[in-house]
Amino acid sequence: MITEMHADDFSLIYARLVTRFPKKPWLKRTQSLKYEIKAKPISSQLLVAENRIAYGLTWFDAGVGEKEIESWEAVKAAMAFAIQVNSLCDAEAQSGSSSLAGRVAGAFNNPADLRAMVIELHAAIGLHRKGLSVQWPEATSKSVDTFDILASGGGHDAFEVECKSFSSDKGLRIPQKEAMGFLAELMTSLSPTLSRGAMVGVSIIVPKRLPTATAELKELRNKVCAAIHNNASGVDGLFSLERIAVEPFAPGEIKDQAHLADLFSKHVQNQAGVMDSMRLIATTPKLACVLLTVASEEGHRTLNAWDDSAKHAIRKQMSGKRPGCLVIRLEGMSSNMMVAVSKVRPNLLSVFAEELMTNDRHKHVACIAFISDSDWVETGEAPQVGQSCTYVFNNPGGSYPNLGLGSYFME
Repeated sequence: MITEMHADDFSLIYARLVTRFPKKPWLKRTQSLKYEIKAKPISSQLLVAENRIAYGLTWFDAGVGEKEIESWEAVKAAMAFAIQVNSLCDAEAQSGSSSLAGRVAGAFNNPADLRAMVIELHAAIGLHRKGLSVQWPEATSKSVDTFDILASGGGHDAFEVECKSFSSDKGLRIPQKEAMGFLAELMTSLSPTLSRGAMVGVSIIVPKRLPTATAELKELRNKVCAAIHNNASGVDGLFSLERIAVEPFAPGEIKDQAHLADLFSKHVQNQAGVMDSMRLIATTPKLACVLLTVASEEGHRTLNAWDDSAKHAIRKQMSGKRPGCLVIRLEGMSSNMMVAVSKVRPNLLSVFAEELMTNDRHKHVACIAFISDSDWVETGEAPQVGQSCTYVFNNPGGSYPNLGLGSYFME
């Protein structure tokens, strides 16, 4: 799907959004996060990423401009979201309904709910642009349906749409939030022990998962910190340590700790590239540079997790009484990456879709659509264009063969 935006229109887009949400729930959300960030400053990056749309709207409200590149990227994502909300709320008003605004306002309080809302809006706006009517069963009085969207029109009988957003860490034994929380606490304990200008790169491997009990997690943190300080290899049965070789780093003139952190982060990105494990790149007040990663000895179960979520959506959330479309957003997959995947057959996504559609319990599935993240591109006419890629599989069999509903999810 393509979302065109002119930066000159952002003020109007935002004003229309505020008209619908005069209490600005995004401001309330980001204000509440200040206390958490103050208590754990090193967790700020993760919290901002989890609440990107809320921060994008908040920063625009505060007057952030295009020169503040990282903040402006969040602003663009937030404006794309606002355009979709405004358009669908307008469509609802014309049909005499007004349920969407309440759902959107509530979603700002929970990052998981807002992530789900983003893919629902993405699917709904695409259907709306193709001339279909969109209803939200969840917001319909006395409705017993649990799928996300009921679409009708276009010469087709009504069909159901269930949306899922698969995070990039789905199926990992140590999810991103757990990993970053542990590494942030470890960094807090480790920082005072490091000498000025030190460079530390350590990978922490645990047998299965990180402990969930506070006391056990604290014990693990203290033992890891001691092992790093003593140059030990770990503790049998609890964790092992491996040194990460980081190329020599000569940053030149350093303005402050934040400047060093930015330079060291870019240095690690260039040297280490993509890692399978979760990592924290940080610096200390004494200008020491630290790279920490944490991983499980057990392999990831990404495909199993995908399969579990997809089957639950098809069997438990779709009614089975109408054609059903499963729309899956693959977080972390760029549009270019999805195009590259689609050019090779069979591929992971084609095999996954085929296995779902040929399952005897999934005869009502009419299509499966995978949607990438949006990539922002510059064009002469529309300076800000958010473009995602959709990879669609229409079911040639089942109870509703060859309906071609997948075309409604493609630009």
